[in-house]
Amino acid sequence: MNDEKIGVYRINRGKNEIIYQPSGTFVGCPQPIEFIAYGSDGHSYLGNFSQTVLGIQLQNTHDIQGVTQTSQITIISSPNEPGRPLDSNWPIDFISNSQASKQLSATKNGQTVGLYQIDPNTGTVSFAPDKNFIGQPDKVTIRVTSASGEQTNLQYQPTVDAVRPSARIAPTIGEQGQSQTSKVRITSGSDQVMARIDANHPARFIINGQVSNAEKISISGIGSYILEPSTGLVTFSPDFEYFGKPKGINIQVTDDNNTPAIATYNVTVLRHQVAQQPSPAANRGDQGVIEESPAGETVIQQPVSQQQSQPVQQPQTQQQPTPQPTPQQPVQNVAEQVPGADNTELPMLDDTNAWYMIAIALLGALSGEE
Repeated sequence: MNDEKIGVYRINRGKNEIIYQPSGTFVGCPQPIEFIAYGSDGHSYLGNFSQTVLGIQLQNTHDIQGVTQTSQITIISSPNEPGRPLDSNWPIDFISNSQASKQLSATKNGQTVGLYQIDPNTGTVSFAPDKNFIGQPDKVTIRVTSASGEQTNLQYQPTVDAVRPSARIAPTIGEQGQSQTSKVRITSGSDQVMARIDANHPARFIINGQVSNAEKISISGIGSYILEPSTGLVTFSPDFEYFGKPKGINIQVTDDNNTPAIATYNVTVLRHQVAQQPSPAANRGDQGVIEESPAGETVIQQPVSQQQSQPVQQPQTQQQPTPQPTPQQPVQNVAEQVPGADNTELPMLDDTNAWYMIAIALLGALSGEE
């Protein structure tokens, strides 16, 4: 066939057999060969020998972490034809240490990483990886025996890709002394692998790089964190005096493959704002009203009624006795002498009734002249 070597023919004269040994990769029907056989009567006979080489194949598989993979053993009679299912009367076995079995542990570097199984009725080989296994297990050998007793060895090696879930916790901000609450959220790395937080997949604190079963962590001088494992709810209660932004705390969650995802919870504690004292110079509104000054600072206003004022004295209706000057307070101002009067000096008593007393004295002087 196109000068391609596809096998070797041999004749076993003792048994009158023609044997064809195909090349390892050849599948199909080689051209028939002619042969001459001699009968007991001495006559020669011309004959033809033709055969079909059936191919038995098994494809390696590739899937994600935690998902069972299957491959079908098929028979092909020509490279250009699709394979057909293996006949149910063809025995199929795993071969390990010269032992045949329908089930075999998958290993990697001497460690068990999954399980191989064969369905002899369909010729299906399955591989169920351990949930935490990623990569390729060691190859496994499968022996197929045809109806005529011919044996073919196949090798199967699946590949497992990693599935990486992700997790996050929304940061929170609160005032000094105020508790803050957030929740861990997990997202699966594949639709085929569930990711959730429940009693079977609890959320856990990570302390000093290790997963902890503690549900409360207290940090001296900062506060405490409380975690609900079955819901992922986390509460931070700061110490009353603490304010600032402490280092985030890590929480781990897992998907159905027990693959971990870590989220960091960050909190911010705002310092109490000290109220500014009211400024009389800026007060214009009523009591309790908060107004903005041009500089943008918040001030609390006071009512005008609270501002201080000086009382105004009213004039006296009756003549007050004339106070005598004292050595500590000498009289600075005196009334002018009125002609015809007794020239009595009228001292200024104070700023409020001085002119009133002067007027009384003048009237008295005028009355005496009449």
